[in-house]
Amino acid sequence: MTLGIIPLSDPSLIENEKKVLRAAMSAQRLALSSAERNAAADGLRVAFSAYARGMPDAALVAGYMPIRSEANILPLMADLAGRGIATALPVVIGKGAALEFRRWRAGEPLEDGLYGTRHPVGMGVWPTVLLIPLLAFDPAGFRLGYGGGFYDRTLDAYRAGGMSVVAIGVAYACQQVPHVPRLPHDQPLDAVLTEHGLLWSSGAA
Repeated sequence: MTLGIIPLSDPSLIENEKKVLRAAMSAQRLALSSAERNAAADGLRVAFSAYARGMPDAALVAGYMPIRSEANILPLMADLAGRGIATALPVVIGKGAALEFRRWRAGEPLEDGLYGTRHPVGMGVWPTVLLIPLLAFDPAGFRLGYGGGFYDRTLDAYRAGGMSVVAIGVAYACQQVPHVPRLPHDQPLDAVLTEHGLLWSSGAA
C-alpha cells in the first residue's frame, strides 16, 4: 500500500487511511537519531530567520512545547525572543474546543495541561503567526495531526472570524508525502517549515 497518495471520498475510509499514515509517520519520526534531531532544530531556526526579519513589530508568534518526538522549535523561539519578537504557547482548554494562546518566553514558568501538554499562566493573546506541529504534510498544505482537531478548530475560528493569521506547519523534511487524506473540516496551512527552508503551499488540490 502506498500511503498518502490516493484521495478517498468515504469518510470512514479516509479516517482509516489517516490512521495507517499516522502510525507509519510516527514510526518514521521516532527513528530519527539524536544527531538528526539536533541538526534539524538548528536548521529550523536558521530557515525561519529570514521570514522573521520581515515580520512587523506587532507580530506575535505562537509556537509549541515539543512532545512525542516533534521537531524542536525551542531554539527558534529563543531566537525570536532575542530579536524582540513576542512569542506565545497554546493552551488546550478541553475536548472539542479551539486552542487558547498565552505569551511565553524561554525560561518562564509552565504548568501541566491536558494530554501531556504544558502551558504558560496568564491572559490569552491573539497570535499573528502559528507554528503548528504535525505528523505529515503535502504540497497543497494539508497536515496530518494526532486526530484531536485542535488546530483545525482554531484555524477555522480565526478564518471564519476574518482574523489574519499565518499558519505554518513545522516538520522534518522526511515527513512530506504526496497527498494527506483530508475531510471537509481539515484546514490547510499557508506554509510548512522544515530544516531545509520555508515551503509555501500550492493550494488545495
